[in-house]
Amino acid sequence: MELKLGKYSSSAKPPEAFWISDEYNMMITMDINGNIAGRGDSHEANFEVYLIYDQKRHVIASANLWFKRNGKIIGQRHPDLPFEDYPMSRDHLTTSLLSLSLYSERLELHPFHPMMDIIKETGLIISPMARKTLSLNLWTKAIIGNKKAEWFFYLLEILTILFIYLPVYKLGMFIANYGEEVDQEDYVKHPILQELPKYKQVINKIIYPSYSMLISGYQLYVLDNFPLMRRILKKLRLQMIGKTNYVQQMLFGKKGIPREKIENFKAMQGGRWSGYLNSRNDRDMKILDPQPIFNNIDVDLARFLYNKTQL
Repeated sequence: MELKLGKYSSSAKPPEAFWISDEYNMMITMDINGNIAGRGDSHEANFEVYLIYDQKRHVIASANLWFKRNGKIIGQRHPDLPFEDYPMSRDHLTTSLLSLSLYSERLELHPFHPMMDIIKETGLIISPMARKTLSLNLWTKAIIGNKKAEWFFYLLEILTILFIYLPVYKLGMFIANYGEEVDQEDYVKHPILQELPKYKQVINKIIYPSYSMLISGYQLYVLDNFPLMRRILKKLRLQMIGKTNYVQQMLFGKKGIPREKIENFKAMQGGRWSGYLNSRNDRDMKILDPQPIFNNIDVDLARFLYNKTQL
């Protein structure tokens, strides 16, 4: 039996919701005191709320933050963040395109025209602070139907993980000994990363980060060719995922996720699925009280993926 998803509301505010849709249809967070955060990463939240609740307004809102300026297409993280002061990163480009790619698939647009424009006109330069890597460049071509680019994307990812990311990750984790990730009910406030010895903070910057792993999982979610290469890539990625990061595990093909772990998961501040529940954590990762009634993205993301991959 499928796990029940929560409710979405574009007008919900705290304490009924922690994630809210602002006046621009961008998803941000707001606590019970009215403190707002997350504007800089609202493209990712817009993708997630579209993935889970099929709310098309958020795809359009993200697409509208790419516009022409002096003959060149420019991206903006959020309408209240000037692109000159808050330039787009690779992650922001990726999550913008994820929304448009999924939109194209669901509406059978093949592909959605704004996605073509963004990919073509950004070229290798995303913003003054960011350039497309070879891997990202191949992925952007793959999502608009270039199978050759998709094949080389898998090959490059497999080789890079096998010979660089995975050995560095295993060595770094061995030296730093951050500890195994635990479930949220067993997580008590560890000394956070900023309080650890300097060498552990340096190692954290070197080894592959959890937020990039989550986005990598989303990248594969919108691709569907070359199943053997996909399986190999997923198995390699799984070796770099925390023991209790069930969302990332499901994105990379793990089966047998305990139903009770997903059903009983509670929303947390700090972004559980892109962070860590061990001493590598650098955020205020605590269970929200009260629990959100609407737009419970972290809970419903886990439930959505469980229904898609485990049943």
